[in-house]
Amino acid sequence: MGHPRVDAIVQQAREAVAAAQSSAELERIRVSVLGRQGELTQLLRSLGTLTPEERPLAGAAANEAKRELEALLAARLAATLEAERQA
Repeated sequence: MGHPRVDAIVQQAREAVAAAQSSAELERIRVSVLGRQGELTQLLRSLGTLTPEERPLAGAAANEAKRELEALLAARLAATLEAERQA
């Protein structure tokens, strides 16, 4: 993503999503990363504290990460819900 803190959040979320065994677990991951008090949401809120030079890069990285994680969670949730229905 290009920003160390964003990269760490994304990597941790990817690992958690890959290890998730249920739709409830995926929802907990979504909330912990993308929810109102989630790690990525808090990072986005803190962009105002960065220097004007850092802000656009960090903001772009955080927004890209948010889109990526939303897509990853949606795909994994769809597959998990299908598996839960068939079980």
